[in-house]
Amino acid sequence: MEKIFKELGFSDKDIDAIIKLNPGLKEYNKKNIKDNIDILKDIGCSDLYIKNIIVNNTYFLNNKKNDTLSLIKYLKDELGFLELDLLFDSNAYLLNIEKKYLKEFVDEKIQEGKKIEEIRDLIELNLFIVSGDN
Repeated sequence: MEKIFKELGFSDKDIDAIIKLNPGLKEYNKKNIKDNIDILKDIGCSDLYIKNIIVNNTYFLNNKKNDTLSLIKYLKDELGFLELDLLFDSNAYLLNIEKKYLKEFVDEKIQEGKKIEEIRDLIELNLFIVSGDN
């Protein structure tokens, strides 16, 4: 795992800090970690954005590849997000939301009369858009 982080330019001190934020990270499936980083690269995230996303949301790294891909597909195809690199850099926690919960949030906002553009704004601006209470 440390090798993956070093390839992104993290120092030993940075890696130690990340592990302190997420102590279980050492036990995570290294393939999941690599797959999720590769997905971020595939959508155009620079190494700097990837580092920011990891620092702000280390728990994203253990997502299953298909869950991350499904979320990205929904954000692009259904909600019309074009610059996912910027979206995830500014709202890294979004990567922890399962597609079904994001869809429930979107459907709820549509029922309230909001347009897709307004919903995209809510998603872009709000770190914790989905909770058990929505």
